Amino acid sequence: MGIDSSTPEQPWPGIDMSVFDFLKTAGVFRALIKVNPETGLGVSQDNPDFEQIKLLTMKNMSSPAMKDELQELSNSFADSRGLTYPKNMPVLLFVADNDRNQKNWLEMHQDQVRGLDKGDLIQLPGAHYLHHTQMETIVKETTKFLEN
Repeated sequence: MGIDSSTPEQPWPGIDMSVFDFLKTAGVFRALIKVNPETGLGVSQDNPDFEQIKLLTMKNMSSPAMKDELQELSNSFADSRGLTYPKNMPVLLFVADNDRNQKNWLEMHQDQVRGLDKGDLIQLPGAHYLHHTQMETIVKETTKFLEN
């Protein structure tokens, strides 16, 4: 199961973390989240977990673990080019309907499930953090997928 997951064929330009370090140190991230929390955090202020998500985001933004993960993505994308799921592996993908950062986002995910014995793709309204905004739908659809 993937929730707005990366695909082997998506472009990866890399990320210069020094910009993020500066933005965090200068307080720009904090200001962006205060002005527009739904965009900055991917969750609305009426969400019962809003404060916890905000605290964790601010704590982890530009952390050594996050930097290592983003650095390793360059290797991971290169190593995964051309890979596909085994035909008999059940795959359920949830894809955000408004990812403006990646051209052909939906099509890349459709390619991943095409030709699988049991491959489903569910497009959901929202941005990348679907697990914050679509958790009930994800649980319902996952349960249905596993029961069939």
